[in-house]
Amino acid sequence: MLWPIFKLGVFAIIFIAVFIDIDHYLTYVFWKKDFNLTNAYHFYIKRGATYRKTGKIDKKYSLCIFHTIEFLLLFSILALIFKFFQILFIGYALHFFQDLFSEFFCFFNGGRKSVRKLSLIGYVYQLRKGTL
Repeated sequence: MLWPIFKLGVFAIIFIAVFIDIDHYLTYVFWKKDFNLTNAYHFYIKRGATYRKTGKIDKKYSLCIFHTIEFLLLFSILALIFKFFQILFIGYALHFFQDLFSEFFCFFNGGRKSVRKLSLIGYVYQLRKGTL
């Protein structure tokens, strides 16, 4: 009797763990005003190669809204209130913390600093101040 619910829960966990990366595309669309998914893909591939080669990157593209502490907090609150979000939160948290682990691993093994902004508030503050 619980098997159909369990299968749906596993699907939901996998779906949300992959779906949160759509914010990379949304960031591209916001700044470039281009909805072409292929162009967005090539933009991020080129951006990553440039960063690995030069160590420099345009930081305005570094905010991925679903990868921020504020969104994690919002999702946590929703999971506490609504049972539906508890299952989704598992997938979201797995993805979020895997990304953090990856960033720390790269830093400690190659000295590469993270360019991803982890706070929406901090990003907006830096953008307004002109220090981004």
